[in-house]
Amino acid sequence: MAIVGSVGDREINNSELKQFLSISGDLPHIFARMAEEAAITMEARGRKIEVSTEELQEVANDFRIQNELMKTEDVENYLETRGWTTTDFEVFLEQHLIRNKLQDELVPAEVVTNHYQEHMTDYRRLALSHILCQSEDVADEVFSQIKDGDTDFRDAAREHSMEPA
Repeated sequence: MAIVGSVGDREINNSELKQFLSISGDLPHIFARMAEEAAITMEARGRKIEVSTEELQEVANDFRIQNELMKTEDVENYLETRGWTTTDFEVFLEQHLIRNKLQDELVPAEVVTNHYQEHMTDYRRLALSHILCQSEDVADEVFSQIKDGDTDFRDAAREHSMEPA
């Protein structure tokens, strides 16, 4: 049995992983995602969609910049925290590129742009909410709780607002 990870000196094999995923209820979701990726790959192959080395390098560079991975050490740490190898990283980026190329082929960017232009007002909606507090001190405390993630806006509004939430 293949070892898929470890915790301290305890190794976890693929059979234990499968059992855990099955018990947790995540296995059907993960299988569906794998099936979707396989279908995308098959469709892309059928359409002869490929990724060049230059495209892969460009998207890798963009990914590193977006994630502020400027040094080799930063990239290595990023991969290590996810349990990825360099090959895993390349496969991840290649799948991303293939998905985008297939999407562009199935629904060209002009179609998306035209649809957006024609329905722009549907996408420009703004919802404004506020919490009216008894005092500035209470408002500061509520703001800190929301900012720190101790509560969400809706719960804070229900608890602290002087107006109906």
